[in-house]
Amino acid sequence: MKLYDQHFNAVVENVLKTFEGLTPGRTWDYSPSLAWRMSSGPNMTDKSGAALELGGGLRGGANFICATCDPEFRLEDKIVLYGPDLGEIRDEAPLGRITLLRIDDEGLDERQLFNMFVDLDVAKHHVQPEGYTVDYIQAMRYEIAHISAAALRDGISFANVGACYSSEFKKNPRVREVTEIFITDPAYDFAAAERAGGKMKSLLMSMRAHSTIPIHLRS
Repeated sequence: MKLYDQHFNAVVENVLKTFEGLTPGRTWDYSPSLAWRMSSGPNMTDKSGAALELGGGLRGGANFICATCDPEFRLEDKIVLYGPDLGEIRDEAPLGRITLLRIDDEGLDERQLFNMFVDLDVAKHHVQPEGYTVDYIQAMRYEIAHISAAALRDGISFANVGACYSSEFKKNPRVREVTEIFITDPAYDFAAAERAGGKMKSLLMSMRAHSTIPIHLRS
């Protein structure tokens, strides 16, 4: 939707800028075969049994989706990690998870596109890798991940978890590319990331408001 492409592109570019100066993260090309096995029922409901807990407001974190509909703005299907992987963390660590999407919005009006963004955000709740449980706190701003000892013994990695999220997003046929980014590096500027995420939310609210204005009154 050309009315918003420039603004959405700017948000995605600002998110990418927040990683400048950090040690380059590990990168995995997305493949469905990377996805960790999914839980067949309630996922590790006993959090007291978690061997590792990451994220939250005190440790630091950020959690949001940024998207563009510009066909000229190319993203890659990949999972990126800044900081240590799950099997390398021995104590607590922050947890950021930022999803960058490119969406095909051809034929959609503003309200339909807004609704699709909402559906994509809800899709994260369907991702339940076995032994990797997520709590969402403080108005969904942060994730706290609880990882079981069994999953760690089996070698679970952010590559596997990221592939689970990517596979879920790709169930929507309008999702063209997914770049799933995890951050466990405490040097990362989570505040800058949150500002970028807030800008995305503001754009979506503006889109929703604009969609309610009669077409003949729109500027």
